[in-house]
Amino acid sequence: MKAIDELISVIVPAYNAEEFIARTLESILRQTHQNIEVLVVDDGSKDSTPNIVEAYAEADPRVRLIQQKNGGVARARNKGIAEARGELVAPCDADDLWSPDKLASQLAVFRSSGSDIGLVYCWTAVINQHDMVMNYDSHPSDSGWVFDRMCKGNLIGNGSACLMSKQAVLDAGGYDASLRDQNAQGCEDFKLYLRISQSHTFGVVPAYAVGYRHTDGNMSSDIDQMLRSYDIVIDEVAKQRPEKTTELRNGRAELIDWFRLKALNNQRWLEFFGLQIRLMRYDFKFAIKSIRWGILRPVYSQLKWAILKHIRKRPLAPGEIVPGEHKFIGPEGSSALHTVGKWPMGGAAISREVITQPIDKVL
Repeated sequence: MKAIDELISVIVPAYNAEEFIARTLESILRQTHQNIEVLVVDDGSKDSTPNIVEAYAEADPRVRLIQQKNGGVARARNKGIAEARGELVAPCDADDLWSPDKLASQLAVFRSSGSDIGLVYCWTAVINQHDMVMNYDSHPSDSGWVFDRMCKGNLIGNGSACLMSKQAVLDAGGYDASLRDQNAQGCEDFKLYLRISQSHTFGVVPAYAVGYRHTDGNMSSDIDQMLRSYDIVIDEVAKQRPEKTTELRNGRAELIDWFRLKALNNQRWLEFFGLQIRLMRYDFKFAIKSIRWGILRPVYSQLKWAILKHIRKRPLAPGEIVPGEHKFIGPEGSSALHTVGKWPMGGAAISREVITQPIDKVL
């Protein structure tokens, strides 16, 4: 089978996602790799999420709505994977965005790798509620057997950045729904990736192909739940691999640091300083280092490009994007955006009126 003919099953868990689900489906349906099925698993939404998805399903047979009682994101993803027809599955959260060539570039890496490959990930740009790029997440290059690296923290970073072998996911037990039952939802992705990395190699696409949405919200409870989730996951690993205890502890510091940067992006200053203190108490050396590469360097970079933009009097080249000024995805054919935000020449996979109209006109 040629790569262009290979079916990829996209799994979208959705719960009360009416604000962003249309934009998410837009970015998925405009993939240059068009042979996809999009399984949207509605996890008992109480808003108009299922109605919006049904409108897309009527317009595009690749979209299918699956509904279940509210059971959490892990159960929703597992439901979608169980019904997936493709040998490869690609989860995407209901508020995130993909660049048009995300799946095609990952599939190319997948099929050029050895038989041990189980997962291919890409880099992530952080976006706000208006799809504006706020900053760029880490850009790791780790590939191959990455279990040791995964013990130091979630290499992939989020649930929308990977293309995985369905069989590898099933062999790893899928997403752990019991974490939600323990009031410890949050690290289902990390646990699955850890399990897959023990028996499969990983590949990487060195491009910012995911727009991971950070929205302003109550994070004080989120971080406690996430840390509980992380502790449960690493305790399980530490029992099997006690020699990895130090690396696993470092991963916990990275998780606190991630929440700290999220607070910074949303200008929640009290939470930011509170998390900075919390990080310093947990791992002082890590906290000091993270100030340099997690705060000062991004601020310096933004200031530098803001100044150069006015001095040069020309459009910024790829790599010279000032966060907060450019959308992750924009009008089809736009040449003013970063490479990750350009629609492919020749346009989108679909262009029906129902897809491009405002949601209130779609329904």
